[in-house]
Amino acid sequence: MKHKNGLMLLVAIFILVSLGVVRLNIFYKEYQHTIQTQKIYSKLASEITHKLQVLIEEKTNATLTIALALSENKSVQQALIDKRDIGKYLKDFSSRLAQETDFKNVWFGLVDRNGTVVSRSWSNLRGDNLFGIREFNTITKVHTSIDVDGENLSFRAFVPFYDDSRQFIGFLETITHFNSIAKKITQEGFEPIIVVDKYYAKRLKMPSKENLINGYYIANSIQPKVLQYIKTQGIESMLEYQTHYEIKQDYAVVHHTLLDRHDRTMAYILMLKPLEKIDRSALENINWSVDIVTFLVIAALILILIGFYNRHETYSQKPEKSVDTQKYSVLFFIFFAVATTLFCIALQIGYNQKKENFIQNHNNAIEKE
Repeated sequence: MKHKNGLMLLVAIFILVSLGVVRLNIFYKEYQHTIQTQKIYSKLASEITHKLQVLIEEKTNATLTIALALSENKSVQQALIDKRDIGKYLKDFSSRLAQETDFKNVWFGLVDRNGTVVSRSWSNLRGDNLFGIREFNTITKVHTSIDVDGENLSFRAFVPFYDDSRQFIGFLETITHFNSIAKKITQEGFEPIIVVDKYYAKRLKMPSKENLINGYYIANSIQPKVLQYIKTQGIESMLEYQTHYEIKQDYAVVHHTLLDRHDRTMAYILMLKPLEKIDRSALENINWSVDIVTFLVIAALILILIGFYNRHETYSQKPEKSVDTQKYSVLFFIFFAVATTLFCIALQIGYNQKKENFIQNHNNAIEKE
């Protein structure tokens, strides 16, 4: 009977210890999954945001380069002085850029000192005044901006012209668009959505009704299923965020905000990536590693318990030592049970606390773009 009780005690110890190890396995996986998932999403968001910022800077500089190159043509300045329409020349220059470079849709406008349009490359309309539509506070200097006019959100480069007496006579406005940037973001596996804020959407003359959602305007072409997703989620919900990315249903949504010169929100750039297309191989590696360690620990426990059992068998023939063996086994059982329980409780509390702290610190560390 004593032999049977001793065997049952060892089996009970093994089961208890194994359950404790398995429980620790689950706790650790959950903790690591939380941390690693946050790291994966954060890294993904940081990389695509950096890519976007580089593309915007490159597009801004390239737009200015084109503007400066065209402004060197003396006939352009002379046309401004003579108030002569050179729309065909500007259109031909834009077409040549489309053929020879990556700039497929560059617009040019020639405007006099009073804001009156002399020529446009994309329209025959001339004679209208821009000063009543947009703010032009630095037109006497070479500069760039991102702005919304009656057409869309676009990049703009301004090059002023002066006559021989150094009097300001007007400027050349060069306009490029976000199409190429949206295309390159798409090539990175994201679905870009460029949303013009309500205040600026009112400037648009003929916005597509399909792209108008609660006063906001979708400024680029997007897939119908993505447009429906935005409508289902609610455009305001998509634009309200505290960190530079969020997980919304089946997508990771990365946010970037474009501000005007008054630091007021002009547009939002949302970049969506399906969760199923995000590489999570690191999580699988964690599972595999933890499972291997768990297996080795349980195997070691089996060997230890076998050793205890063999020792018990050896001394079972000697009554005086059998009592000591049983006593030590009971003490070991109590000690390990208590230690395992306390450790599991401590690990669970630590896991919850670290998870909460990590998410809080992560959110605090990221400024709204």
